[in-house]
Amino acid sequence: MVALPREEADLAAAFVSEILPEPGIQMIGAIPHQIEGEAVFAGFVLKRSGNPAVASALLTYLAEPGTRNVYTTAGMSRSRDVPPAAPALP
Repeated sequence: MVALPREEADLAAAFVSEILPEPGIQMIGAIPHQIEGEAVFAGFVLKRSGNPAVASALLTYLAEPGTRNVYTTAGMSRSRDVPPAAPALP
């Protein structure tokens, strides 16, 4: 992404969430849905987490239906339902 504002490249393809915050780069369009792939991310809390309650609360918040704007503001989308969280490890 660094090469674009310096005019060392004419074209780039990247996740929208990687393009939006970059100064000097203007997104002109998205790759058509028919040919783009879907990137699926998973969130989890490590067993040795220093603050598992806070980490779990964040993941619970991000899975709520009312948080769609969090994703769209970052250039992402929730294209399918979020599966329920697995029980915490002992």
